[in-house]
Amino acid sequence: MSVYQMTSFKSCHRQALHNVQLFAPTITWVQKGSKALWWQQQEWPLNKLHWLLSPAGQYLTFVNHPHQGEFYSRTLSLLTPPPPHMLQQSRQRQLASPMLAVSPALAWCFDTLWQLPQQALSEAAQVAFVHGLYAELAAIGALSSLFSDQHETLKHKLTRLLLSDPSGNHTLASAGERLGMSRATMTRKLAQEGEHFSDLLAQVRMNHALALLQQEQALDDVAKACGYQSESRFSARFKKQFGVTPSQYANTLMTHYG
Repeated sequence: MSVYQMTSFKSCHRQALHNVQLFAPTITWVQKGSKALWWQQQEWPLNKLHWLLSPAGQYLTFVNHPHQGEFYSRTLSLLTPPPPHMLQQSRQRQLASPMLAVSPALAWCFDTLWQLPQQALSEAAQVAFVHGLYAELAAIGALSSLFSDQHETLKHKLTRLLLSDPSGNHTLASAGERLGMSRATMTRKLAQEGEHFSDLLAQVRMNHALALLQQEQALDDVAKACGYQSESRFSARFKKQFGVTPSQYANTLMTHYG
């Protein structure tokens, strides 16, 4: 499975989304423009000077505001847990907010991980670089804002699997086989966590749809990549999740409407 994932987001117009679920601990770095985040009944302004640190399972509601006609941000989703001693070190200096001032060292770590896929390194080498970022975050008490505990639920394991290939032909049986358990065991354990396989897959694919629309793919192609043969059903599910239709979201990426 992947060690981490990177995604970039852009817009040319004001872009409002709600209920964007994060399935892995995620660092968001706005490079151009600003993001107005609604968190704990308060609005938090986010720009290039601060990272947003979001633990897995969090739902984000925000508005992206372009500056001089452009908004651009990068996200780093962390799919491998930190060493326990780093997490313990971080808990001694817990941050009070989800915002973290970006130091030159943190910026270097982020940019290095962003460029790392070009080097075709082994998984072990990638983990070593990620642990370098974790060490920097632990030293300033920020790592525990991303990783609240070390217990990995079946939901976390399953979403990591689904995130590695959101467009894949996933079934409960095939996912169970990859995770070393039967379909019945998967169903029972997910139920104990209050989860359903179909719901998790749909939510992962909705986030995948955002990334595909960022690549300016046709709506019909995005719908099919997310397991929908009907574009109208896909659009309805997308709007229910994010509060806008796929077409409305795609229009925020365009210099001119039309």
